[in-house]
Amino acid sequence: MHKVFRRILMLALSGAMILQLFGCGGAAEPAASTEEVASSENDAQGQAEQPTLDGIAQIWSAPSTVKIDQNDIEYANKGEAKLSYNAVKNEYENHQLMITAASDIDSYYLETADLTCGTNVLSADNFTVYNEKYIKYAESSYGSYSMPDALVPQDAAKTHDELRAAADHNAGLWVTVYVPEDTPAGTYEGSFKLTVQDVETEIPVSVTVNDYVLPRTTRGQSLFSWRYDRVGAGELDSSIEMMDFYYQFFLDYRISLQSLPLESNDPAEIKRVLEKYYDTLSTYSIGPDPGRVWGGEVLTYADDTKKMIYTIAEMSGPEKNYFDKAMLYVVDEPDLRDENTLNATLRTIESVNGMLRECVDYIRNDSTGRFSSFKSIKGWDKSITDIPNIMPLPITQSQWTFGSINNPGAEKYLSALNTVCPIFEAFNDQLGSKVLAACEKYGIENIWWYGCNGPLAPYGNYHLGDKNLLGPRTVSWIQAKYGIEGNLYWDAAAYTSEKPNWDQYMDVYTNPMRIEGSTAGDGYLTYPGRVYDIYGPIPSVRLMAIRDGMEELEMLYALEDQYKELEGAYGSGFSARRCITSLVDKVSYNGSALYADGEKGLVFDDVRASLIDSIVWNNMGIGFALSGYTLKNNIALVSYYVSDTCKVYVGDELQQSVEGCRYEYELDLNENTSIALTIEAADGTRYDVLSFIAYPTKTLQSFEDAAVTSAFTTTEGGSVVLSSDAQYATEGNSAHITLSGVITGNELLDATFVPSVSMSTDILENITDLSEVDAFRMDFYNALGSFKVRVKVYSGTAFVTVGEYTIDSGHNSVNVVLSDVSFSAMAQADRIVFEFDNSSDGVTANTYDFYIDEIVATE
Repeated sequence: MHKVFRRILMLALSGAMILQLFGCGGAAEPAASTEEVASSENDAQGQAEQPTLDGIAQIWSAPSTVKIDQNDIEYANKGEAKLSYNAVKNEYENHQLMITAASDIDSYYLETADLTCGTNVLSADNFTVYNEKYIKYAESSYGSYSMPDALVPQDAAKTHDELRAAADHNAGLWVTVYVPEDTPAGTYEGSFKLTVQDVETEIPVSVTVNDYVLPRTTRGQSLFSWRYDRVGAGELDSSIEMMDFYYQFFLDYRISLQSLPLESNDPAEIKRVLEKYYDTLSTYSIGPDPGRVWGGEVLTYADDTKKMIYTIAEMSGPEKNYFDKAMLYVVDEPDLRDENTLNATLRTIESVNGMLRECVDYIRNDSTGRFSSFKSIKGWDKSITDIPNIMPLPITQSQWTFGSINNPGAEKYLSALNTVCPIFEAFNDQLGSKVLAACEKYGIENIWWYGCNGPLAPYGNYHLGDKNLLGPRTVSWIQAKYGIEGNLYWDAAAYTSEKPNWDQYMDVYTNPMRIEGSTAGDGYLTYPGRVYDIYGPIPSVRLMAIRDGMEELEMLYALEDQYKELEGAYGSGFSARRCITSLVDKVSYNGSALYADGEKGLVFDDVRASLIDSIVWNNMGIGFALSGYTLKNNIALVSYYVSDTCKVYVGDELQQSVEGCRYEYELDLNENTSIALTIEAADGTRYDVLSFIAYPTKTLQSFEDAAVTSAFTTTEGGSVVLSSDAQYATEGNSAHITLSGVITGNELLDATFVPSVSMSTDILENITDLSEVDAFRMDFYNALGSFKVRVKVYSGTAFVTVGEYTIDSGHNSVNVVLSDVSFSAMAQADRIVFEFDNSSDGVTANTYDFYIDEIVATE
């Protein structure tokens, strides 16, 4: 991206949705000036002078969205030596204070203190300081690194003489603040004392507390697997007390572990544990561990599961139905492409359903009265028969299940399910829409997704080697975008490895691999505290990021609820879901792929601030909502809504709504990437809005000149002509392409013939080097039935396959991502080739009739 665009983006994001916050004393603080914002941006980019301790060390800060390699002393985005937080009430927030050693350092320590806002106090006790422990490793996925992961409480690290840093190395302090829900809104300020080699320096600290209380309950569901024996191997303690401690620990991070911490399957024990945790947990599983049942139809565990169901039914009534959060997780990663496994999985599903029906019949026919309260619930039987049954699918199985056309096996599987659970990576622009369409077609009400080993960056993941801590954090943001209800993950705290056989403790502080051929960090989010004489687990930076995301998911739910309340007043054109999608898309692309913090000018904290501001504003009756935009030739037509009790100004000009409460704002992305306006409430209070909308794009081809068709060549019988028919284009002309397969009767020739369209890269305006393009979007109109297209990039005879995409009937928008494609000749690419299947049945040649409207790229 050109530097001018990057600076505009940084400036725009730094001021996203500026709100006049009311301080503790009640006086309104003025919105930041352009100069102040620019100064803040310079500081964030490391342009401000960093303090040094007489040549001992350089002190700087970093947000909680990045991991800083221990050896990366020239890190490009060093922030000022201060700690700044923007939080809501009942929330945890994090910031990093970094120490780059100029010479060997054998001691450092950060002492917290109370912060004040007027007469109000945010106690030092609400801050926790951790020392970042580095893991040195090399793997094919992320290369060699020395990455921070375990967060050792500072005092424990001091006791074990670990507050040290070698010359020309980084040391990191992770500082967490918790804001109690009764904290008055305002900005709390003060300073902490950092001592390095007996030299003291003051670290400014500020915490902005926004006037919104994060709910204690967690709507975002999760089911993170764990095993008592693997936890016990690390803690040298397999007692139920230790398991109970772990279970509560993860609940404090808004994560529900797969199984309840039960000492036995005794009904009294089940009742005790459920009553203790039910209001806090989001999900719990009934039945066996899926590792003990693989694709089989004989439910050897059925009797124990039935006993648990009957106990839960006895506990349930109209006030609290304990089945509302129950899950089944019986079959793990079935390879549905294998017919035997598919059939065994279908038999297992039917066996489970049969068991649930038996439980319903038993309860219905019971005359003892033990289930009378449960049976007074309307539709009580569905509480049991409709328990979600999770079966996670890795990417190849997900593609087979949702991406194939006319797949009888997938149809049988989807017809039998009440829950889908593809891997995170499956929710890209193409396959993600297929997942949602399949759920609608087959009446599947429950959508989960799954993380285990894969996927790799840029998709959300919980890996140790990925420097982008937005990965684990924004998994929850993508959940909100797609309406995904729950998050399944392997494993929360495995302190053993598959070799020799999962039963022997390994030094998890030095070896990050649990399964050979997997990815570092996969299978654990905590470390055994016993190594530091701590009872219970020690968190990782990844776990902190997951909790941040879980908290933000609750905010996204709250914002969507607010928008839903506005749908009646704002009319049928207003969609709460579209507004949430528009917000999430600022940090993601191609569905669920993520930008790293700082990439393309992204400042995640400012996008997050717009989420918080929106919630606070709506609580004040402003009703501001961005509803998305349309983009043509780098001009974004932004649609937004404001309550009819308010006035809107752009500069000094009063704006008129387009319709009802809907306004439009034309934004030239060549000049700016944010809208700037002022909202005046009914009481005269004015709110300045500066909100980031979109990254600059380039229209690479709009098909206005018939001469461009000469850049296309097709295989035998194909043609490319310019079409002026408006129904096939968003605006102007489109390229009309027809193509045919060839069936000769010669099996070898027919199998090897590939209908294709080749497009010279010379057609791409405003770009000479394809390696500078992160992705390009092509708008298709398909006049026939659905088909698949494979996209390849060629340089001479060398090529790389970028991906395969399904083009449905009607309008399609295909996002072809190049940024994560490895091709050494990308800069010399001379053509892009689109390949199609010659025949669907081996007998009849396929025909294709489609239109390409325009090609738009982002750099």
